[in-house]
Amino acid sequence: MWIKVLPGSRLAGKRVGEIPLPPGAHLLAVDRPGAPLVPNPGPEVVLEVGDTLVVAGTREAVEALKRSL
Repeated sequence: MWIKVLPGSRLAGKRVGEIPLPPGAHLLAVDRPGAPLVPNPGPEVVLEVGDTLVVAGTREAVEALKRSL
């Protein structure tokens, strides 16, 4: 699943470690326009508008994550 960080998103400006990942959801990478893909991003990575989160997990966990954003 790919989740885009849009303008006004609660994710913009947050560190990966601050994202409330539900049990069963895993952040695999952050794809930032004009930059190399960040695989397995550490908790210190700050998300920016335009980033795309690459998320895997159970359908329920991914849907719960999308609803929380």
